[in-house]
Amino acid sequence: MRGAAPGDEVEVTLTRVRPRSLHGFVHRRLTDGPHRVPAFCPQVERCGGCPWQGIEPTTQRAALGRHVSHLLTRAVGHPVEVVAEAVQPTVAWRTTTRIHWQNGNIGFHGARSDAVVDLNDCPVLAPPLPALLAAVRRHLGPALTGEGSLRLTAAPRATSGTVHLEVGLPDGALQALLADPACHGIVAGSRRLGTPVNVFSGVPHPAEAFVQAHPAGAAALIDIALAQVLPGPVLELYAGSGAFTVPLAQAGHAVTAVEYDGAAARSLAALVAQRRLPVTVITGDAARLPPGTFASVLLDPPRAGAAEVCTALARRTEARRPGPRRIVYVACDPATLARDVGTLTRAGWRLTLARAFEMFPQTGHVETLVVLERGAA
Repeated sequence: MRGAAPGDEVEVTLTRVRPRSLHGFVHRRLTDGPHRVPAFCPQVERCGGCPWQGIEPTTQRAALGRHVSHLLTRAVGHPVEVVAEAVQPTVAWRTTTRIHWQNGNIGFHGARSDAVVDLNDCPVLAPPLPALLAAVRRHLGPALTGEGSLRLTAAPRATSGTVHLEVGLPDGALQALLADPACHGIVAGSRRLGTPVNVFSGVPHPAEAFVQAHPAGAAALIDIALAQVLPGPVLELYAGSGAFTVPLAQAGHAVTAVEYDGAAARSLAALVAQRRLPVTVITGDAARLPPGTFASVLLDPPRAGAAEVCTALARRTEARRPGPRRIVYVACDPATLARDVGTLTRAGWRLTLARAFEMFPQTGHVETLVVLERGAA
């Protein structure tokens, strides 16, 4: 429950009562428990971004591990123990973020509210995002009428970043932002100004393409995924602009990469052609599994998971059709991951590895990597 740490004594306002759970918010904290620590952000009571920052870090990780363990245990029908692993840093870690504007306010949604909390700074933003946020305020603020959102992204140790808006804005405001040292590229509606690309670990990502927010965590996921992929061709689904694709190809795998987002797919296709990597890029729906023989499938879907993909893989398995022997699944939502793992295990796949990572510090979100084997004993 937001506003409470384990062991606190609190008064709560209940908003929903269910047979196995109570939902609500802390009305007043009476005494502090042993797992409470001082919050590092003065906006903690107003902003909805980091609700767990008053909880001691090891307690946060223990809760994340229990949550993933519980969901995977229910999915596969036997105990699965998962320990959430720490990923540093836990402040000034975020290299991409969605900023909202509403009624003249620019910031994040408030706690338990869709109202935007006006913020001049945020301690979880890694440099140079604070400077880029200040530049957006300075140059775009008057033009941000009504309400909407934009994305700020910058690579670690860069001096500038990119801004992505789905709407157009006056040219004068955009040009002023582009001239600011904190910004090197803008995508605004159909317009592309400057160089709207950020380079993470040698891979260029368009400003509008998905990138992991925690670069150290992303590097750990890539290393583990590469270690788990079997020798031979790899089918990569939800490939994005190549965070996993390029390391896989550089490790000697022939990769068929499927990505729905056109900008990300075009960027990846251009990169692998330039570097002459053994990668075939397909722009399309991941659930329409392409033909071919693959030793492994690697998938990193959005929060909604990969229900249709896993159903298609399950049907191939149940029909005893030739297919991959291993699935490496990277997930940002353990609930949809558990749903998909359940689909696969009912079709004969076995869960052989599960690791969780605290890649969203001070929140209840967790990144999980699992490995499933076909017909494993």
